[in-house]
Amino acid sequence: MSNLNAEETQALNQCHNLIERCLQLYMKPSEIINKLYHHANIMPALTEAVLHRLQEENPEFFAAYNTWLIMRDQIQRFNQLLERLVELRRPTQIIQNRFFRTNVVGEASAPPFSGGVVAPDISRSATTSGVFSYGAFDSDKVGRPWQ
Repeated sequence: MSNLNAEETQALNQCHNLIERCLQLYMKPSEIINKLYHHANIMPALTEAVLHRLQEENPEFFAAYNTWLIMRDQIQRFNQLLERLVELRRPTQIIQNRFFRTNVVGEASAPPFSGGVVAPDISRSATTSGVFSYGAFDSDKVGRPWQ
């Protein structure tokens, strides 16, 4: 650094400080280079040189840092896939079969062509005894459902 004039030394220090700030924000090297070029008008070659020097001086830090970046990307991708799964599991259209149709909230109803025939109540609800009730059946009336 002794061969550099004051202006060059100041530019290197500024680049170094900005890179450290970007590292605190967990930015990738390509993001750091673009950010410094567009916002601080620092040439990519200078940023790459300073980054390379930092990586040589701190190999353990950058090994851990790169692992963290990989994990962050995997977590973000997992979250995106999880959000997509939730979207796909939401009923978004009416599902129809021969006998019943299920509306958006998942309630069964008689089809429009039923001609007045009422669909049986097939809703399931948990009871306190742990037995499910099916329409006319009730857990306290097991064995005698019509009483």
